Amino acid sequence: MTFLRPINKHLFTRADVMLLFLMAVFLNSMFLKPAIASTGQIISTPLPLNQLTPTITTNAILQSERKLFIEARKRLSRGDLNGYRALSAKLTDYPLYPYLEFFKHKRYISKLSLDDIESFSQNNADSPISYRLYNAWLASLAKSKRWRDYVATYESNGNSKYDCYYYWAMFKEGYTKKAFLGAEKLWLVGKSQEKACDPLFEVWKKTDAFDEDIAWRRTQLAMQNRKLQLAKYLERFLSEPEKSLSKEWRKLYRAPKRLAKITRYQQWGNHAKPLLISGFKRLIRKEMGLAINLWPQYERSFDFTDKESAEVYQYFAKILALRFDDKAEYWLNQALVLPGGEEIIDYGIRHALRSHDWKRVKRWLAMTPQAERGSNQWRYWEAKSDQVIGEFALNNTLNRKSPSIPTTIPLPLSYIPTSPALEYPFQNLLKPHSDFIHNLTLPDNTRTLLPHITDSLFQSLQTPVAALSGLSQERSFYGFISSELLNKPLQLNHQRSTPSNDQITRVLSTPGIVRAWELYQIKEDTYARSEWNLAITRMPAEDRGIAAQLADQWGWHHHAIMAAARSDIRDNLKLRFPTAYQNTVTSNASKNGIAKDWVFSLIRQESAFSYQAKSPVGALGMMQIMPATAKQISKNMGIRYKGKYSLLQPEKNIQLGTRYMGQLLKRFQGNTILATAAYNAGPTRAKRWQPKHTPMAGDIWIETIPYKETRNYVKNVMTYQAIYRSHLGQDIKLAKSLISVPARYPQLVRTIN
Repeated sequence: MTFLRPINKHLFTRADVMLLFLMAVFLNSMFLKPAIASTGQIISTPLPLNQLTPTITTNAILQSERKLFIEARKRLSRGDLNGYRALSAKLTDYPLYPYLEFFKHKRYISKLSLDDIESFSQNNADSPISYRLYNAWLASLAKSKRWRDYVATYESNGNSKYDCYYYWAMFKEGYTKKAFLGAEKLWLVGKSQEKACDPLFEVWKKTDAFDEDIAWRRTQLAMQNRKLQLAKYLERFLSEPEKSLSKEWRKLYRAPKRLAKITRYQQWGNHAKPLLISGFKRLIRKEMGLAINLWPQYERSFDFTDKESAEVYQYFAKILALRFDDKAEYWLNQALVLPGGEEIIDYGIRHALRSHDWKRVKRWLAMTPQAERGSNQWRYWEAKSDQVIGEFALNNTLNRKSPSIPTTIPLPLSYIPTSPALEYPFQNLLKPHSDFIHNLTLPDNTRTLLPHITDSLFQSLQTPVAALSGLSQERSFYGFISSELLNKPLQLNHQRSTPSNDQITRVLSTPGIVRAWELYQIKEDTYARSEWNLAITRMPAEDRGIAAQLADQWGWHHHAIMAAARSDIRDNLKLRFPTAYQNTVTSNASKNGIAKDWVFSLIRQESAFSYQAKSPVGALGMMQIMPATAKQISKNMGIRYKGKYSLLQPEKNIQLGTRYMGQLLKRFQGNTILATAAYNAGPTRAKRWQPKHTPMAGDIWIETIPYKETRNYVKNVMTYQAIYRSHLGQDIKLAKSLISVPARYPQLVRTIN
C-alpha cells in the first residue's frame, strides 16, 4: 500500500502526516481486534518494520505538537499573550489550532466585534466551536448591554434565555411592538422563566397588552404542569372569580377528595371546569372508587364539551387498564366513541391480552389504524390470537376438554355501576356503541359494519403459521419469538462489511474526525464528542458506516454504535453489539452467578457502552447506576464507596452493576424477565406487575408492562441477549424465562372441582 511508505518530510504536508498516522492506527487495531474487544482500550504493539516508520515518525510529530498546544493554553490562561503567540505560531498546521483561537477569543470575548465573530464562524463552519463562541458572545453582548449588535446578529435556537435578551434588545432599540409580542410568547409557559426575562416582563406588564386573561391562562398552564408556587405567585394579577379558583385549585391538587362536595364548585359554573378536570385526574389515581361515583354528578352539573369529557374518560380508561382492573373495559369503550378515542386502542389491546380474552384482542386490533396494524407488534398478536381462537374452535368441534376461552365477545357494559343514579347517563351514552359492538360478535354482520377500505384486510388474511413465518425472518423481539414458536433458528441477518482503502482515506480526511481524535488524545472528551457528533451528522449514510468501523477499531464503542445505527451497515452486528470490557464482564458475571450475555445486553441497552453516560435523574456510567444504589451495594460488598464520580470508571461500574443484577435475579427466583424489569423500574414495581395468582406467558407479561419505557427496555434486552449469545458462541435463543412469569402469590391458587 503506497500510504505505508516511509515519510519524507519534503513530500508530505502536515495533513498527510496526520492521515498516515490515523491509517496506521486503524490498520494496527484491525490486527489486534481481540485485545481491543476484551479491554475496551486501544493496545499498541509492534508493527512489521515496513509499517513502523510512518507510525513512529508521525506519532513523534503529534506528541510534540500536543505538548505545545497544552503549554500554549496554559500561557493563555495565565494572561501571557506573548508566550501564547510564540507557541501558537508553531501550530498553525496542527489540527487543533482553531481551538487555540477559540480559547483566546473566549478569554477576551468582550473585545470581539461582529466582524470577528462572523470571520471565526466562516473559518470554522464545520466545527461546533463556531456555535460555542457565538453563544458566549451573545451572553457577553447582553452583559455589556450592546443591544444594537445583539439585534443585528441574533438567530433563535430555542434557548429562552437568549430569546429574552433578544426581545429586551428589541425594546431598547425602539422595536416596542415586536418586543412585547415576544414577551407574551415567552411569558405564557407553565414554568418559571429565566431571570434574564425579568426586565422585559416588568415593562410589558405595565402596558395594556398585559391583562387578567393572560394571567389566568398562565395559571392554568402552571397548574397543569404541577407548578403550584408559580400559580400562587400569579394570584396577584387575578381578580374574582379567577383568584378564588386559583386558591381552590391548589387546595384540590393537594386534597382531591374535596370533589366530594360538588356545591363548592357549582358556584363558579363552567369557570371551574379546568380545575375539575385536573382534580379528577388526581382523584382517579388516589381514590378510584370515589372518582367513579362522583364523575356522573359532575357530568350532569357542568357543561363539559366532548373534548373535555374525553380527557377524563381516557384517564379513567388508561389508569384502570394499567392496573389490570376488570372495570377498565367499560371505560375503554366509553372513551373510544369520544374525540381522540384512537389514543386508547393500545390500552384496550393490552388489557384484553392480560385478561387472556383473545376475541376481545381481535376486536381491539381491528380498530387499530392500518399503518400501525402492519407493525411487527400487532402482526404478532393478531397471529397469536388467531392461533388460540382456531385451536379452541377445533377442540370444541372435536368435543375435547380445553381451558376456558371466551366464545363470545363480552358486552362493553361488563361493569355497570350499581347506583340507580349512575345507570341512566352511562347506558344512554353507550347505547349506539353497545349496538355496534354487539353486531361485531355476529360474523354475518361484521363485514357490513366496516368501511369498504377494510376489504383489503379480509382479502389478505393469513393463517397464523404464515403470519408467524413472515415475522420469523426479521431480527426483532417479535421475529425471534415467532421463530421459537415455529421451532426455527433465529434469523440474526448479520452482514460484515469491509471498507476499501479509498473509503477509509476519505473519512479519515474529514477535519472533524481528525479533530475528534486529537481532542481525545489530550483528554478533552467533551469537545471531542461534539466534534465527532457534528461530523457524523453531516456525513452521508455510507460514510457514517465507515466512521463507525473506525470508531470501533479505535475502541470508541459508543460512537461506533450510534454512527452505525444511522448508517447503511445496520446489519453489522459485531459493530453494533460489541463485547468490550469482556474480561471485566466475564469475571464479575461469574462471581455473581449471572449470564454474561445478559450483562452485555443490559449495558448495551442502558448506555450503549458510554462509560460517561449521565441520565437526567442522576444515574451514572455504563450500567446507569444511581449513587444511592451504588452506596448500598458497596456497603453490602464490604468495599469503600468513593463517591458518585467513581461510577464513571467502567470496571467499578460493572462490578457494582453486576452485583445488583445478581441480587435482583435471586430476589425473583432466577427469572431474567422480572429481574430485567426490576433493574429499569425498580423491584417493587416489578413485583406489583407480576400476575397475582397464576403464572403468565412471558410474551403476554412483557406486552402488558404498564410503563412503556420498561416494556421496550425488556424487549430490547431479551432481543440483545440472543445476539450476544451468537457473539459468545452459545446457542442462539431467547431467555427461558419467556416461557412463564411466576405469580406473586402462587400459594393462594385454589382448585375448583
